[in-house]
Amino acid sequence: MVAACNGQDRIMDLHLPTLMVMEAFVPACAGAVLFTAWLYDRKILVLGLWGLANLVAAGGVFSLPARKRAGFGDNVRPRPF
Repeated sequence: MVAACNGQDRIMDLHLPTLMVMEAFVPACAGAVLFTAWLYDRKILVLGLWGLANLVAAGGVFSLPARKRAGFGDNVRPRPF
């Protein structure tokens, strides 16, 4: 992304940890809303499953930095086809 600042073009920096938090926060909120809706009407099973899936996805995105801190993925190289 390029942002104009005083007539000069410069590249906008994206803060990766902030993006990761937002990537986990949005499905966590959606999952909480869907799961709560399922608690009010338990006959609609899809709401509970969809909410649970969103909560699991948020947990997975949130745990990605923990994998790096634990040392996993340091020596991982992509395999050639």
